[in-house]
Amino acid sequence: MTTFNDREKSFEKKFEKDQELQFKVNARRNKLLGLWAAGLLGQSGSDAESYAKEVVMAAFEKPGDSDVMAKLVKDLAAAGPPTEEHTVRRQAERLMDAAQKQVMTETHLASLPAAALSFLARYFLAPASSWRVCRPG
Repeated sequence: MTTFNDREKSFEKKFEKDQELQFKVNARRNKLLGLWAAGLLGQSGSDAESYAKEVVMAAFEKPGDSDVMAKLVKDLAAAGPPTEEHTVRRQAERLMDAAQKQVMTETHLASLPAAALSFLARYFLAPASSWRVCRPG
């Protein structure tokens, strides 16, 4: 029975990790969506970052995206011509891919050992003039 128990624990850990990643992706998407909306509202710099944090925090009011969408639609309508919810949802879908790529890149880099990060920094962040070219003999 230990094999079955080990397998069950393994599935539980994978599920937990997948849920954590999905949470991070959704939070990053909401931040990017907040930054997009801040640009439409004429905000930049620390004001835009602050507004993006408000959008991320709005996601904790109710399950799902309805609270985030309602906040954005309300704020955008108050600042000028109303923006329809489907426009905001379409932008959220576009930003979901970018958020997923960012989170996955950060997650994979964070899990690398220090020696691997050092190697990557040395060889991929070095100026091209310092690269050595190996030619077959």
